[in-house]
Amino acid sequence: GIGAMKKEDFKAKFDLVAYVKDGGDYTERGDDCFICCPFHHETTPSCLISKDRWYCFGGCGAGGDSIDFLMKTTGKSFTEVLSSGFESKYVIDENAPIHKSTKIRTISPSLMSNYCARLLRNPSKIEYLVNRGFDLESIKLARIGYGIPVDVHGWKFKHARYAIPHFFEGKIVGVKYRIDPIFEKVEPEKYISHPGVNGTIYNMDVLVNEQKLIYVGSQFDAAVLWYRYGIPAICPPSENIFRDEWIPLFVNKSVLIWLDNDEAGVNGALKVYNKVKNVTKHADIFTWGQEFGKKDDFTDYLKKYGIDEVKKVYDNHN
Repeated sequence: GIGAMKKEDFKAKFDLVAYVKDGGDYTERGDDCFICCPFHHETTPSCLISKDRWYCFGGCGAGGDSIDFLMKTTGKSFTEVLSSGFESKYVIDENAPIHKSTKIRTISPSLMSNYCARLLRNPSKIEYLVNRGFDLESIKLARIGYGIPVDVHGWKFKHARYAIPHFFEGKIVGVKYRIDPIFEKVEPEKYISHPGVNGTIYNMDVLVNEQKLIYVGSQFDAAVLWYRYGIPAICPPSENIFRDEWIPLFVNKSVLIWLDNDEAGVNGALKVYNKVKNVTKHADIFTWGQEFGKKDDFTDYLKKYGIDEVKKVYDNHN
């Protein structure tokens, strides 16, 4: 099966063009296609995708084989890519009739609207978000929803999750699904991303347009800060991912890196700090006080001290 496939076999059988076409907008070029490069911001498609290679003719000059592309866009290792299940759809079966994929799949606003409507009909599910710092208005502004992820690519996820859309320039460019806490024991993947869509920074518009911001580890925290309190906040697709193509977006910004008070948080904060310190106007890592435990995170700080203290920390950071 695909799970045990070697790299060379995978490259021979995997169709990168079909995979990319399924993920969104593209421009045909014979058997190949062009897309907007996922590794730097551009509006004209300049990244050439072939069956097993890709190359960006635009600003960043990134390129590689199909495995590099999958690993870079999903933030997963080759083994994780194979075991995540959705790739088998794009593996060429020598015995199957050849057909070209023409379907363009973006994340439709109606999909998100259904999740949002479901959440608003379900007061007990809103309670969890209120406990995380939201009020009803900010839940609606952030367009957070609830439901079982739609079965694209034969997902094996059967339990309901909170759906957190990632917007950029008015379009939904990603969705993160967070398992409902009552199902955490049975479905250990706490967060999953919408497949075929690049892991992107949450609140990318904030990063592009604001000069001073907080970099947190959770989409919920970034949403509470921005949509409820108007404090510019962003979040990576997951705590240990930071892509070099984001560095230019931090030029001359002031950024306070506020990740969890555990080993992953400390390491993640250092990683981000080292990436952006040379281009930012000012970069700081939030220092946790002695009164916090190793498992504490931004929500714990907010609950303990309230938003006014968070604002003070934000204002005092230059």
